[in-house]
Amino acid sequence: MADRKITDLPALAAVDADDVLAVVDVSATETKKVTKAVFLAGITSGLYTPTVAGLTNVQAFTAYECTWMQIGSTVHVAGRVDIDPTASGDTSWTMTLPVPNDLTLIGDLAGVAARRSSSDASPGVIYASVSADAAEFRMYIGTTSATEVYFGFTYRF
Repeated sequence: MADRKITDLPALAAVDADDVLAVVDVSATETKKVTKAVFLAGITSGLYTPTVAGLTNVQAFTAYECTWMQIGSTVHVAGRVDIDPTASGDTSWTMTLPVPNDLTLIGDLAGVAARRSSSDASPGVIYASVSADAAEFRMYIGTTSATEVYFGFTYRF
C-alpha cells in the first residue's frame, strides 16, 4: 500500500496477511508512513435470551435479554437473571452461551455476579460448566424470595 493521508483511509482500508493496517501521517503536508496498528477485525455484538437451568437450591428463575460482544475469539456477556431459591443458602445454576463453545476447563470462562438487595448484595462467581458447555453461577442467596442477579462474564473459543 502506498503512503496516503489518513483522510484517504476509508477507500484504502486493506490489511495484510497478519491483519495489520498501515497508518500514515495525518499532516496535510507530509505523507510518510509513521507506524503500523492492529486492525480489529471480527467485532460483532447482539442480544440473546439465555436458557437457564437450576442446579442447587433453585425453584424458579426468569432469564432476561442479555448483551454480548465478540472481539476476535473473545466473548463478553452481561445481563440479569431473577433467581427464586428454595431456601436461604448456597445456590447454583447454568446459563447457555450466545456464541457456542467447547469449554474444556472451568477456567475457560470467568466472571462475577451480584445480588441486588437493599440489605445484602451477595457476590457470586461464574465459571465454565464443562459438562453443560455453559456458564455456571454459584452464590449465597440469603432469602427465599425471588432476587435480581446482575452479572458479567468472558470466555474464549
